[in-house]
Amino acid sequence: MKVLAPIGDVQVVQWDVCSSTNALAADHLRQSANSSGAVILAEEQTQGRGRMGRSWTTVRGEDLAMSLAMPVVTPQAAGRMSEDAAVVNMALALDVLDALKATLAAADIDLPLRLKWPNDIVVFAQGTHRKLGGMLIEPQWAGPHLRGWVVGLGLNLHARHMHRPHQGVSLWEATGQTTPLLPLARTIAQRWLQQFATLGKAEPWPANDVLAAYHDALAFLHVPRTYERNGQAFAATLERVHRDGTADFVTPDGIRHRFNSSDIRGVLRDEDAGNQTG
Repeated sequence: MKVLAPIGDVQVVQWDVCSSTNALAADHLRQSANSSGAVILAEEQTQGRGRMGRSWTTVRGEDLAMSLAMPVVTPQAAGRMSEDAAVVNMALALDVLDALKATLAAADIDLPLRLKWPNDIVVFAQGTHRKLGGMLIEPQWAGPHLRGWVVGLGLNLHARHMHRPHQGVSLWEATGQTTPLLPLARTIAQRWLQQFATLGKAEPWPANDVLAAYHDALAFLHVPRTYERNGQAFAATLERVHRDGTADFVTPDGIRHRFNSSDIRGVLRDEDAGNQTG
């Protein structure tokens, strides 16, 4: 394990190999009650995880795997963040998107990046998408009390040809340029830390602003698409995401349905070849 330059009073470490950066971040929160937090990076993960129990493969030298262990500072912040966990998730996903756009803009690259409900980062153009990365955000509890947050991120950075279970796209494939890993990780971590500081003391609570920004960043909003639920395919259009993270879909017969992100998944079309079903 290498100790890198801290971000303020938040320690930053990089592992050569670990099971999961999220697991290490959760351990940090359990064992370091008075910590200001930690950013954990890994060259390689052996048990990386995505949403809904899916595995996330991390290839040495090609991917960014990082997690933030962020303790809750005040009871007031813990209360409203636990009540509005989906809003926190949206804000943190927007931070990743903004950090990527800023990094690419500095290199004079314009890439059509969007969020796919609930928190995948995708290259989205002409109604099709390729997955660049994903997040796994896990509140940590001490009995009934919110102890803190573990915010995990996996990004495909440098692969020349993606042959992965999640069949996504790397930033190199999308841009033809190499993006330095550590500066990008620090930029993302700094935005996350600032977000937690803002949400912890924001008055009024900025849920509506976060929701508006999230909708502006969504792929497939108001776009007819094929989805699958309980093994059955159906056509529907994503119309709205609610404050609790559920989303409204309208089927061709005009009926509105409200789903959790674990209820349904998108079905790939031929022109989406190379993407993860999800």
